[in-house]
Amino acid sequence: MHTAIALVTAFIFLRSVYKAVQWFYRRIRWGRSKRRQCAAAQELRSTTEPFGELVGNQAEQITTIIRLEAIGFTGGKDPFTPSDLSTNIYRIFNPIIERKAWLESNTATSVSHTLNGFELLMPSPGRILDPDTEFSEIHVIFYGDIAVAIRAPGHFDIFEEKRAPWRFARQISIIETPISTRYEATGGEESPRVEPKNSERVIRYMDDAHAILFNDQCVANGYMLITGTAGVISLMMALFLTSVISPLIPATLKSEIPWLPAVTAIAATWLTLILAFLVYEHFRFNKQKIVVFDRMRQKVYISQSRRSEPIVVRWNELQVNIHQHHLRAIGGEFAINHCHLQLQPHPTPPGTSVSFSMQAFSSGITVWQSLHSFMSRELHSIHGMDMGMLEYRTGDPPRDDIYLLKRRFKTTFREEDLFVQIGWSFLFFLTLGPLPYLLASRCSKWRVLQARQRTNGLSES
Repeated sequence: MHTAIALVTAFIFLRSVYKAVQWFYRRIRWGRSKRRQCAAAQELRSTTEPFGELVGNQAEQITTIIRLEAIGFTGGKDPFTPSDLSTNIYRIFNPIIERKAWLESNTATSVSHTLNGFELLMPSPGRILDPDTEFSEIHVIFYGDIAVAIRAPGHFDIFEEKRAPWRFARQISIIETPISTRYEATGGEESPRVEPKNSERVIRYMDDAHAILFNDQCVANGYMLITGTAGVISLMMALFLTSVISPLIPATLKSEIPWLPAVTAIAATWLTLILAFLVYEHFRFNKQKIVVFDRMRQKVYISQSRRSEPIVVRWNELQVNIHQHHLRAIGGEFAINHCHLQLQPHPTPPGTSVSFSMQAFSSGITVWQSLHSFMSRELHSIHGMDMGMLEYRTGDPPRDDIYLLKRRFKTTFREEDLFVQIGWSFLFFLTLGPLPYLLASRCSKWRVLQARQRTNGLSES
């Protein structure tokens, strides 16, 4: 026990020293870069002739972009100050836009563009273009000494709403704005014709007659948190329960194993907490919204809870709404606001829609393609489908299980450094090894079974 405490203390100390040195190094590099780029920006502003001024709503739109994509949410160095936003729009011909090391950023650690040598904030509509796109000219405004791209003629303009083909599925048309991307269709319309995927594992079950959708939160990471928290609480409560349990253990056994009462108290408390959580999760699923696709009858059932009457929608009248905000974190292609895939009858009475959170617009499109293919009798099983998630591979079962623990174990001890390996090993023992993965797998199977039981009732109604 003392050895384990010493190892943990040493790990925390070394990690703290490493983080402190890293912070000082970044501050020195950032300070040098800041002075260089301020000089470059001031020189360009003094020699480039502005050709317009921002109006009120345009300034507000740029303010929103700077707030979400550079300052605050993504590790900005300074709070946003509206007075630092210039009203002049500068036209720059034949700009040189290059990638930039994150250590040289003025605003956030993930900025990755420079314009003629100083920092450029490229908003999302510009970042979705090919990284090798060459601009003949670009229009920028300045926030302090940071240039903010607002348009590149023929490529993007954050002030205009336009309809454009989505690169991921060129057959569909979307509305592209600086704020959002949206796709709407009904079951009777032609699908986008992309590769079907079970993105985010939203489709939980599929057989010859039914496909079932619901949000399943039975993931190994969640159960690692639960088991770890239960273990910590058990250690604290064991101090009080040891005196209660000790009289129940034979004196001879206590003399041979002095620590038996404490271990028994810890185990009993931990087991009680885990069982209580599992029972709570079991009954909580009765209020879970599920969507059942019945391709034999060409109907869709939207069930708000186990006791409520289902909403029955004809397949060709079911409406899908996939919506994603375009504003993205600096240097990345993931949405700040997750995409939502919404299923609803048409017209939509209040409280009849069901939403599923997606990581990207393309994820929502692939799930809709999977459902469309299922109802068209082109897809018959979710086994072997790509789930579009980093840790998962094609052919994995649609739930967490021991296979994920083995994969993480191999990845950690082959690719990560020593500090990560020590931390991972400590977490492994704290959460009792494979237990969270087994609980996640068992819970997921239970929920699918509960959903199928509710499905049998819906199909007969």
